[in-house]
Amino acid sequence: MSTLSRRGRGMVKDILPYFKESMIASSDAFSSENSDGYVNFSIAENRQCAASLRQKLVDCAQEEPDHLFYDDMKGKEKFRSQIAGYLERTVVGRKVDPSHVCASSGVGACLEMLSFALCEDGESMLIPAPYYTGFDNDTGIRPGLALVPCERRAENNFSITRESLDDAKKRAEREGTPARCLLISNPDNPTGLCFSESDVQMMVDWCRDNKIHGIFDEIYANSVYGNDEFNSVTRVTGNDMGDYVHALFGMSKDFGLSGYRIGFIYTQNKELMSAINMQSYFCAISCQTQTTIGGLLSDAPFIDSFIKENNEKLKHLSTKLLGELQAGGIRCVVPSAGFFIFLNLSELMEEDTVESEKKLWMSLFNESKVLFTPGFACHSQENGWFRCCFAAVDEDAMMEGCRRIIDFVNARRRH
Repeated sequence: MSTLSRRGRGMVKDILPYFKESMIASSDAFSSENSDGYVNFSIAENRQCAASLRQKLVDCAQEEPDHLFYDDMKGKEKFRSQIAGYLERTVVGRKVDPSHVCASSGVGACLEMLSFALCEDGESMLIPAPYYTGFDNDTGIRPGLALVPCERRAENNFSITRESLDDAKKRAEREGTPARCLLISNPDNPTGLCFSESDVQMMVDWCRDNKIHGIFDEIYANSVYGNDEFNSVTRVTGNDMGDYVHALFGMSKDFGLSGYRIGFIYTQNKELMSAINMQSYFCAISCQTQTTIGGLLSDAPFIDSFIKENNEKLKHLSTKLLGELQAGGIRCVVPSAGFFIFLNLSELMEEDTVESEKKLWMSLFNESKVLFTPGFACHSQENGWFRCCFAAVDEDAMMEGCRRIIDFVNARRRH
């Protein structure tokens, strides 16, 4: 008999469906000294500009007397003002009130706080699928919410329609988990696409019409390099989000600082901010980290230069990898943002099932030592899709992985 509670037993599982494989790949990674190592394309992490950041972070780090003591758990007043200034300049384009900003230990923690504050037990969040698999943990492990997929199809370029939102809402009601929120990833993970201004406006209108909270995860807001323009919900609404629209930002992706654990909630709902204030006690950022990151965000010339350099590197890697994959006859979604290429290998599957996709995914891992994020982990409505994250490895490893993928595909085609 287990010594854990029902809740505790629900937490006894891998963090991600591909966690074990990712740990194996990371422990035996390809390099110039290990040419037979794995190429891990499953981690949505940006390591391309680490050298540009290290010295700047050292320069911004200071030890101050008040670091030893408690402060505002949702972020020191100075830090929230620095965040507000950064968002004003790079995303929102209008004045951001620091009292509308909460800082927390990662965007996952931010989403968990919103889940607790906005949803009752037994309610659900609607989410366009495929989606980032970590959302299952953020909203489900402790808040206990159901995620109800809104269908998106490749044939429609993974777009969202009002009809698909209506259908998902009705399905949630039939399943006894009425929808309380709509969770949107924009720029989108895993496709790398940006939603059009009209799409964002449609989602905002739908949320307001249905009195459903729209949570827009914009963690890749400053990692945009393609043809599609990024349309932040803050700009589409003219920075008048009201009580039913909220935005999330962070440092893990745009700055490659996933180890620092920093996320931001931007909401104009005063009652919600009061509820967040209470929860922030459990996921506060250390005062020393706030001072370091606040100094970074306050240096506008450095930030502008860094974002430009980062996006140039992402565009270079994305263009190179995409070109090679397409030349190999592999069907891909052309990304405009983020660190991933969503590619389709369904032609190699024995049958159109999740089990066949899993078998193909493991064959690529075991035979070619290449690891993708599988489509089933992203709750893809269509089998055979895989997310290929290219920014967590260097260019040599990326191209080696690409060569292995094409060799694997060609060998399967011959058979």
